[in-house]
Amino acid sequence: MNPLVGYPPLADAVPDVARHDRVRVPDGRIGEVIGFYRTEDQHLLVVLGSIGESRRYPRADLLLLD
Repeated sequence: MNPLVGYPPLADAVPDVARHDRVRVPDGRIGEVIGFYRTEDQHLLVVLGSIGESRRYPRADLLLLD
């Protein structure tokens, strides 16, 4: 049995997001993607700033930076 059956495909709002990609979060800060949560609402774990604060954000709320 495939363990990923039942999980929806990742949203297209942030295409091809990978670990270590830089993103802008809703409050305007820049962060780095450090993990993924494969849940219904598809959150990503982002580390923010030099102090290492991390937060979960919905995938659709992030803007992928070059």
